[in-house]
Amino acid sequence: LTVLVRAAGVAAKIAAISTAHAGPGTVVIKTDGDITMTFGAQVRVIPTMESNWDFGIAKLTGKNIGNTHTNEGGIVKNSYIRTEDRLYFNFAQRDLWDVYMALELDTSLSQQRVDRALATQGAFGDFGVERLNASLKIPWIYSRLNFGWDVYAADIETGLIYGDDDPGFNSTGGYGLFDWQLGFNKKIEADFIPSPTPAGFSLTGQENDRNIYTVRLNFNPVKDWQVGLIYAFDDLNVRGSVATAATTPNVANQRIGPIVKGAAGPLRFLAQGAYSFGSADRTGVVNAAAPTGNYDISAYGFVGDVALDLHKMVSLPVPVVPHFGFYYTSGDSNPNDNKLKGYTAAVSLA
Repeated sequence: LTVLVRAAGVAAKIAAISTAHAGPGTVVIKTDGDITMTFGAQVRVIPTMESNWDFGIAKLTGKNIGNTHTNEGGIVKNSYIRTEDRLYFNFAQRDLWDVYMALELDTSLSQQRVDRALATQGAFGDFGVERLNASLKIPWIYSRLNFGWDVYAADIETGLIYGDDDPGFNSTGGYGLFDWQLGFNKKIEADFIPSPTPAGFSLTGQENDRNIYTVRLNFNPVKDWQVGLIYAFDDLNVRGSVATAATTPNVANQRIGPIVKGAAGPLRFLAQGAYSFGSADRTGVVNAAAPTGNYDISAYGFVGDVALDLHKMVSLPVPVVPHFGFYYTSGDSNPNDNKLKGYTAAVSLA
């Protein structure tokens, strides 16, 4: 057994907003069987002070919503200290296969919580498997198959169309000047009963599922330049009984759009567009133009960005890359027609 220690096992950072992931890979153990085990850890502490979190809605409406909201640490309000602490585990045999897992504690710090385990996990959860991904090389189709729940995005650069850590399958590959990715992600799955079972929860024959299918094809004509086309099908089906059929939504939302990115010296360029179309039926929201609650979807969005890599121009101790960009989505100014014109991503990383 050979042990290789590359760096300290824990990377800690205090940040008010965000921090780069330390990621797995601080301690490596390589066996005689050519299987590599990699371990790492990260501590992320986020002191937070909030003021007017609801932008004054409670004051204007007279509704005392208390400015409370939910994040992965639980229900919070005003000032608190949140922590995200991770342990990483990797197991791999060269590039043939690998398994990656991240255990994470999400909580707001107090003596009542940090050294105890909850008897029942909430919807957010304190401790659990935050990331899990198994990967298998498929050389005869120049691809790699991934399954689990790691971060996956059709457009990781912008999040204009889809990106999240939903469970599912995806395949990535490339040949010559082309590369591609295909994904299937399960956003909502209702064909099971959680354990422990919430009060009044039962399987009723409904299939309250939401599935997201994504495809991306990229063409790389020259170094540092890429032209791609992205498509996503967001399929939501809530199939209830006949008595509730009028208010059980069935939404088929499709999004398609090009993406272009490249670099010229210290400059980096990115542009993306997306058009959303489809139908949203049995929404339960009616007007004169949509008496049955059925609507047509027609919306669009754009992202543009120019960045300057100063590190390539002058000698700096750390990379400095200022950006200038925009993020535009269409809105819906007419609530009385049967068109939904406000653009939203299926799920956005932005």
